[in-house]
Parts: sequence; C-alpha cells; structure tokens
Amino acid sequence: MLRNLKYNECLTNELLGKQAKNQFDLVSHAIKMAEYLVKSGKAAVDWPDNIAFEVLCRMADEGTEKLEHEVFKGEE
Repeated sequence: MLRNLKYNECLTNELLGKQAKNQFDLVSHAIKMAEYLVKSGKAAVDWPDNIAFEVLCRMADEGTEKLEHEVFKGEE
C-alpha cells in the first residue's frame, strides 16, 4: 500500500487528465471497472479494500486501455 501514498494529493492532476478526453469520461471508465470488479467477485480476491482508489492509481500508472484489458480479461 505504500505505493499509493504518492497519489494522495495528485489524483486530480495531469496523470489522470491525460487518460481520457474529459473528466466525465475518465470517471465513467473508473466506475465501470470498479463496479465490474465488485460484481464479479474479483475485488475480494485480487484487489485491496479501496477499489475505487486503486482503479484510479492503476489508471494513472498503466493507462486506461491497458487496465481495461486487465480488468475485463476473459469476458466476452
């Protein structure tokens, strides 16, 4: 969890702003991923307690597209 400390103050800055065309699109993607993780049960196994925060951190680190592929992997 130490890794997430660097995001405590910067989740509204350029790291996330570059991940989508606007803030509403960014939040929509994050909500869809977090909701899917909770409903599918993946959150209880592979993700920390604060799923929404972790989704945003990973979006900033990995990018939205890469994270979506990871989260929705195997769903068709």
